[in-house]
Amino acid sequence: MNNGLLLVMLPEQDMATLMDDAEDLDDGRVEVNVDSMRVRSRHLDVAFSLASRHRRMLLEGHYAARSQYVDRDRFVLHRL
Repeated sequence: MNNGLLLVMLPEQDMATLMDDAEDLDDGRVEVNVDSMRVRSRHLDVAFSLASRHRRMLLEGHYAARSQYVDRDRFVLHRL
C-alpha cells in the first residue's frame, strides 16, 4: 500500500472481463471504489475484499492510492 498499489483479487473470469474492458479505446474506464468495495468497468461490477485497517487508512487519506482519478499511462492491470 505504501508503494501506491492496491491489490484487488478477482476470479479469473472477472479479471479477463476487466482486462478486455480496460483495453477498449472508447471507454476503457476502470473504477476501484474503496467506499463501496467494488470494481466497475463497462461490463463488470463486482465486490472485492480489503482488510478493514487498510480500507480505513485509504479512506482517511493515509495512502496515495486514494486518488479519484488515475493517470491512464500509469494504471496497469496485472494477471497473477
